[in-house]
Amino acid sequence: PEGRGRGLAVLRSGVGGSKAAMCALVSGRPESYPTAPGRVTAAFAGLLKKGGGYAMIRSQTRVYPADTRPGTLLLVLAGATMVIGVLGAIIHNNDALNRAAELLQPEHFFSPAHRELFQAMLELSERQDPIDEITLGHYLRARSRLEQVGGLVYIAELVDLTPVSSNVVVYAEIVRQKYQLRSLIHAANEIAAKGRDTPDNVEELIHQAEGIFIDLA
Repeated sequence: PEGRGRGLAVLRSGVGGSKAAMCALVSGRPESYPTAPGRVTAAFAGLLKKGGGYAMIRSQTRVYPADTRPGTLLLVLAGATMVIGVLGAIIHNNDALNRAAELLQPEHFFSPAHRELFQAMLELSERQDPIDEITLGHYLRARSRLEQVGGLVYIAELVDLTPVSSNVVVYAEIVRQKYQLRSLIHAANEIAAKGRDTPDNVEELIHQAEGIFIDLA
């Protein structure tokens, strides 16, 4: 229970941090003001923009704490909005699931919560049930998985944060690319670790490396 509560708080703070960051970043754009801002307003906007960027990084590192290496963290931050776009687009328009499923599987999502949500959407689709906040929440609760994904509040946040549901294929392609890049980084680290161990059979290690990268292609 304590772990679930912490996970829920983390997910909510992640969404809140993302919202705060997006609001802050938009406020720093010149077109956000009808007239040129004064010095105080400009200074405040600059601080808000920096604070928003910090909120984005802090919230996403809490939502995705499993791997905090710089390379993986940057990939996660870059793909977080696209993940929300995919899941939210499916709730907005259930036909988007068919297009997303041509490119994605649950394991392509970095966050376990997002994997659970996408898997539940696939299962609802197989039953020919509609996918919306109510049916998705009911389905997950009946299987004791609702709190694992952040609860009904997080599902509703996904809908609110989705930019354009018709762009689901673009979002899905980027999510898949981020998965491939994470896999590439993991494979490269694995091969590098084996190389540092000074293996007796170097040719065998080369063949193993070739196999790993062929599977990623």
